[in-house]
Amino acid sequence: MDGDECEFSDPELSRSHRGSVASSVSRTQDVLVYLVGDSAVHLCVEGVVSVCVQELGRLVRQPLNITDCDQDAFAFWLCSPLLELQLKPKHQPYKLCRQWQDLLYRFTDASTEDISVDEPCLQYKRNVFYPKAKELQVEDEGVLKLLYEEARLNILENRYPCDPEHWIRLGALSCAIEFGSGLDDYKLIVAVREKKLTSFLPAHVVLGPGGFFSSLRARGSRQGELEQRLLKEYRTLSSTQGSAALFRQYLSTCHKLPYYGRLTCDFQSFKSPFCLSLPLSCSISLSGGRGFMLVEAGCLISPDSDQLGQAGAGCHGEGRTHCSPASAVTVRKSRLLHFKIPLKRSF
Repeated sequence: MDGDECEFSDPELSRSHRGSVASSVSRTQDVLVYLVGDSAVHLCVEGVVSVCVQELGRLVRQPLNITDCDQDAFAFWLCSPLLELQLKPKHQPYKLCRQWQDLLYRFTDASTEDISVDEPCLQYKRNVFYPKAKELQVEDEGVLKLLYEEARLNILENRYPCDPEHWIRLGALSCAIEFGSGLDDYKLIVAVREKKLTSFLPAHVVLGPGGFFSSLRARGSRQGELEQRLLKEYRTLSSTQGSAALFRQYLSTCHKLPYYGRLTCDFQSFKSPFCLSLPLSCSISLSGGRGFMLVEAGCLISPDSDQLGQAGAGCHGEGRTHCSPASAVTVRKSRLLHFKIPLKRSF
């Protein structure tokens, strides 16, 4: 639930103050709309208190050169560490920011203390309800780059869990986009080490099961192996491809992942058959809600129907009586738990 931050305040505020909403209701105010990766679009908006998402969209698309035919690919979001909301065209972001605590009480189980210090940010990113088939029809390189940057960040943060075959391929494509697709082996390895391997592969993959506490020798050996696998995959890429083709290849590979394009967030704790409380993540898209749990990183999420076994699941713990019931599916002889969750709330 990473989020950059939104300001309805003076443009000279430092980065540490991003996310605060000015109490002033002056006629014209500066609004920073953040994209994935800390870049932002600076807008001067009249009547910011009552401006709606539809009008903000028109203003933000101009500097980004997003045409009307591609406008549905993106949406405005209010994001914080506790909650992410995709806004509808009729919503008024300023007013929702002022009502943020009420929304947190409604949609989260966060403590009063956490809610009191939580602040939203205004982001412009992928529309979770945008069909993947239409995404590959996008021709504009700038739009493809925005979609790529968001997909890459979600891969690195493990919000789109995938198997080794996919994250090596995606890492090699990121190298080609970052450095070009014609580097020799030595130059590529040097470039990757300068940038750090975690800029191309998820941290849990690079660091291994022990994370930061694993031995330096084991980590060094693992990273050397990953570099060679990345190099081997990089060699398979055509050296004549342009950026737009590489962006499209990256997105096309992401489309093979079951959770690509979904809103993924922490949902609740799941009580396993072994009476262990485990973290559960929930993903939402046009097809509804679906949950997943990675007991150990790096598991493939696409079990065949004959590999599945049923297990009961539900909300538990204090203050969780309002949660919707869930049914769980466990993968036999695997470390992955896969859930389907009914969606009953709408915003």
